[in-house]
Amino acid sequence: MTSSPPFFPDRRRSAARFERYELQGHARVVLGPLHRVRVCHRHRVPLQSVRVLSDRKTKHSHLAGLMACGLVWACPVCAAKVSERRRLELSGAMASAKSQALVVLFETQTVPHARRDDLASLRSALSAARRRLFKDRAGRSLASAFGLVGPVSALEVTHGSNGLHPHGHVLRFFDPSRIDWPSVCAFVRSSALSSPPAALFRRLDVLPPVGALYPPAFVEFASFASGSGPAPLLCPETLLYAWRFLNTPRWVASCVAEGLCAPDYEHGFHVQNGNFAAEYVAKWGIEPSGDVWGPDHEMTKAHLKKRSNPACGRSTWDLLRAVRDNGCSLSADLFREFVGAFHRAKQLTWSVGLRALLGVGVELSDDEVAALQPEQADVLCSLDVVQWAAVRRFSKQADLLDLSETNPAGLSAFLDDLVESARIDALRLAAVAEVETTHGLRHAINRKKSRVPFTAPPLRAPPDVHTPAYAALMRAKCAARRSPLQARLAAIPDG
Repeated sequence: MTSSPPFFPDRRRSAARFERYELQGHARVVLGPLHRVRVCHRHRVPLQSVRVLSDRKTKHSHLAGLMACGLVWACPVCAAKVSERRRLELSGAMASAKSQALVVLFETQTVPHARRDDLASLRSALSAARRRLFKDRAGRSLASAFGLVGPVSALEVTHGSNGLHPHGHVLRFFDPSRIDWPSVCAFVRSSALSSPPAALFRRLDVLPPVGALYPPAFVEFASFASGSGPAPLLCPETLLYAWRFLNTPRWVASCVAEGLCAPDYEHGFHVQNGNFAAEYVAKWGIEPSGDVWGPDHEMTKAHLKKRSNPACGRSTWDLLRAVRDNGCSLSADLFREFVGAFHRAKQLTWSVGLRALLGVGVELSDDEVAALQPEQADVLCSLDVVQWAAVRRFSKQADLLDLSETNPAGLSAFLDDLVESARIDALRLAAVAEVETTHGLRHAINRKKSRVPFTAPPLRAPPDVHTPAYAALMRAKCAARRSPLQARLAAIPDG
């Protein structure tokens, strides 16, 4: 009888890591054996050994020598690594924008939908509506008057009572020195003549609770938009009001032009100051350790959020948690639909030239980020094929990393115990290791084929068609291809 694998009582120290690997296992089952998640952090890179590395700077452990899928929408393990890299890039961009005195606004763009709507079609139409927003001449004139430097856009999907809900987040950077405020005021006054709904001003995060006074900047802008007051002074608050006031009708028109239902003026186009935090933290009931949940987290880690309020909708990883906890087949179908609709979609989209302006650097693909390893790291141990097969057999990747951070000296005993626990399956482990090695070598050979110069096969001399032997061979082949009726007709003598 196979003995149980070793158990470590300090799993709570790395609860998030354990959950990521656990959810990855459920994602493999939900997405099927032909999906790339099947090999992620399980199959070895061809011609490399599995190694446990310890980052000298952070003291965190990592696994090297393994394939990584790099799918931020389907794999919890790769999503955590890639999203953290994107968050650091965005955090650096916002710090650079602050040093350059740029104004940052955070937008949330939503559209109404029903449970029967197809997610892939919704995502395509939503992306088209977002591109249409500033594609025409009026949109470009408006962006130029506001001094828009460039946006960074992202997509998020939650699940609620109306099904899967795609919506967009955009960080827009404005240069105050390039703002043409008189032109903006002229745009506001001309737009106010069409009498937009009062709901434009109803739901702004800067509004105080019921019974308190409105901010002076809001009162000044509202009186100007209604035609009863002078033009307001330029400040970040009035810039936010003007941006939402002018772009909410444009967003509604863009959605209708792409065949979507018209969003309402209150929720369709929501604008906040770039330093927001309170509403989303209160809504989701979470906050990253050591830092405040800000725009960089919302843009890159929104799909990783763990809900605490059912009324706020579930994130895509909550669907996997429902599969893990309850075996919910509906959640499995929804997660499968989400992964298919967002396959190879970029997590962040930067406008041209914005990364260079903010000093972020060259953008790496998700695959490249997932394959990154610490620049300065120590090799704690190297696993042979049988040891790694035993780790995979018991799904002990998270235990291996946790032990390497808490007690590196116990790695050898831990691996020996795993192999000993699987002694009855020794032949199977050896077979898995042999198949994996063969598959890795074949994969490496196929990758190297494109680098080997092509060599044409030697030419063979054409047959001599005038010889009797060749003529007899052709007659035999033709006779073999004849049908019985054709053979009887051919046997009838002429005349």
